[in-house]
Amino acid sequence: MPKGEIVCTGKKITTNIIHETHKALRKKDVGDSIKLTTDTYEPIESDVKAWCRMAGHKFVSLDKKEGKQTFTIKKGKGKKGSRKVAMVISSKGLGELLSLAFPLSAALSGDEVHIFIQGPAVKALKPGFTPNLSGTMMPFSIFARKQLTSDGHAHPQEKLKQILDLGGKLYVCGPSMDTFGVKRDEIILKEFVVAEYFTFMEQMEDADVHIYN
Repeated sequence: MPKGEIVCTGKKITTNIIHETHKALRKKDVGDSIKLTTDTYEPIESDVKAWCRMAGHKFVSLDKKEGKQTFTIKKGKGKKGSRKVAMVISSKGLGELLSLAFPLSAALSGDEVHIFIQGPAVKALKPGFTPNLSGTMMPFSIFARKQLTSDGHAHPQEKLKQILDLGGKLYVCGPSMDTFGVKRDEIILKEFVVAEYFTFMEQMEDADVHIYN
C-alpha cells in the first residue's frame, strides 16, 4: 500500500472507515493529503463528506472506477465539536449495542461524549463478553455477529475503547455492578467512574444530544 493511502474495501460501516482515516491523519501535518479507497457505496460517500465538514478537514476530490471510490482528504487544523453527547446504555443485546456507533461518530467528529452504563449492560464490560440478539432471535446471533464483523462493525468493547481514546468519558453504575456480579477489577476498560444517577445527571444537564438504549 502506498504511503498516505488507506484501503477499506469490503467494509460498509463508516465508523470503522473513519476511525482508520482519523488514525492516519493523526500522523500527518496540517495541509498533508491522504487517499482513502472504499467500495462504491452511497452511504460511505455521504458520511466521509459529512465527517470532513464536522472534523475540520477538507474533502478534495472523489474518483470512482470499477466498483471502487477513492477520496482525497487534506488534513485541516481540526476543530472542537460544538455538541455534548450523553448516552445511557441499559441493554447488553447485540442490536442495542450497535447504537455505540452514534457516540463513536460524535467523538470522531470532535464532540464531547459521556456514556453511562447501567443494568444488564454492565456485563458487557467483562472479559470474554459475547453480544447476542434478544428474545426469539437469539439462536441467530452467531450469523448476525459474523455479518456485522464482515461489514466493519467493531466489537462493543472495542468501540468503547475507541471512544475513550478519543477523549470520551465512561460512567458505570455501582449498584448495577453489585446486582449483576461485575467487580471493578474485572472491567476491561482502564478509565471509568463508578457512580450513580446524580453524577450522570450533571453531565446530561447541559448535553445537546441525549441517547437512551
